[in-house]
Amino acid sequence: YYRDEKDRRERLKTLIRKEAVNRTAKVGADDTSSVSDMTRLAWCWMCTSNDYAGLVADVLKGLPIDVVHFLISLENPNSEPTPNIPIMQCSAPKCAVVMKSRVSFLGRYTFDPMEPPLHKTETSIVLKAKDIGAMEKYLHIQTILSESDPDIDDYSHSCGSVYGIKKSAIEVNTFTRFCEKLGLDKSRSIGEAEALLRDF
Repeated sequence: YYRDEKDRRERLKTLIRKEAVNRTAKVGADDTSSVSDMTRLAWCWMCTSNDYAGLVADVLKGLPIDVVHFLISLENPNSEPTPNIPIMQCSAPKCAVVMKSRVSFLGRYTFDPMEPPLHKTETSIVLKAKDIGAMEKYLHIQTILSESDPDIDDYSHSCGSVYGIKKSAIEVNTFTRFCEKLGLDKSRSIGEAEALLRDF
């Protein structure tokens, strides 16, 4: 399929990076209306498929932060339920994690601007942050578990054994700690696990 041709993808990656850098230098990161239709459509196509998360990462790699903000703010003309939603808000889950990592502290921590500081002194400040570093692995596991016939070998390579989950071998505390690190609600996580176990 032509969309999977390596040379074509490389050309699109180069085009997007070059035009984003040039446009940002000319008009600033707040104006996303001046990119070509080809650049906009190619970028939105990449960002709306988990299969191209690696390509999205390659596009964003090494770009100045204002250029990254420019790209993740581009509007998707084919977004649903309404058109022209910023691509950051309507991208595929794995692509969204890639984008967030590029605008996050140390590439993995995001801060909620509505959360007040936990502690503050004259020389330091402590903020509550969400660690998105494990999100890609969690999404991979979630995809496997959502299949009607999970691949036990595939899952065991990721983090353990499907057999262990089926037989309730994973300790609740271990499971909830994992979920809390992902920023998930503890009671909801336990409810999802219990629902999964009832299916077996």
